[in-house]
Amino acid sequence: MRSLNEIVKIDDKLFNIERLITNCKRGSAKFKENKIIIQIPMGISRGENFKMYLNLKSRIIKYLQKHKEIFEEREKSVLKFNNGQEFDVLNNHFVISIADANTKHSSAKLDEKIIKIRVSERLASSTKEKTIANLARRIISYKIMPQIISKVNEINNMFFKSQINEIKLKDNISNWGSCSKNNNINIDFRLVFAPDNVINAVIIHELAHTKQRNHSKDFWNLVYNAMPDYKNARKWLEQNKQNLLPGHKFQYYQ
Repeated sequence: MRSLNEIVKIDDKLFNIERLITNCKRGSAKFKENKIIIQIPMGISRGENFKMYLNLKSRIIKYLQKHKEIFEEREKSVLKFNNGQEFDVLNNHFVISIADANTKHSSAKLDEKIIKIRVSERLASSTKEKTIANLARRIISYKIMPQIISKVNEINNMFFKSQINEIKLKDNISNWGSCSKNNNINIDFRLVFAPDNVINAVIIHELAHTKQRNHSKDFWNLVYNAMPDYKNARKWLEQNKQNLLPGHKFQYYQ
């Protein structure tokens, strides 16, 4: 695998472009936070390599220029946890307890329903909020992961019967979920604060990709067969995506 880098500016945001020469079957482009990753398959000529790179770079830049609200809105909805905050996630009740600690590293543990976060006094104030969010998310994910796995497997067994490799909760930047070529299912952590049918809709979307690696008519037939009300669930998500935060009270989608 060879890596080449370039920096590009889209509006006022800088993106580092990482070009990878890999054993992938076809070229691809994706972005995460401030990085664009372009993969080029090995075994093609230098000219074809460069032509594919320019084409993929142009397409991803045009996409980001057209949909810049994707990363703008993500920046507006950073998870924030406060001392004394109480909220429910998948029928699990949590209480946040935050205190400073005279330690080198920050830490967190779950004591029954209390997430005890100890923040290193050496930590810069500019990174404190993000550190607290990462620690809380790690504890919540560990606690609820068996329920997420059970939910994905139940839906898969009912409608798709695919061989699933891994199931993870991740902090996705540009999407609500993903399905890799190895059938690894990734779900955005923020969806745990959404109504049940909404997270089900995203799971169904990703499981459908285990059968169809595209958004063809066959793909959508799989989705709507599993969830006839899929469109309303995704509409709810679009309207409420900036409020998927701990403790936020929704007029729930049914």
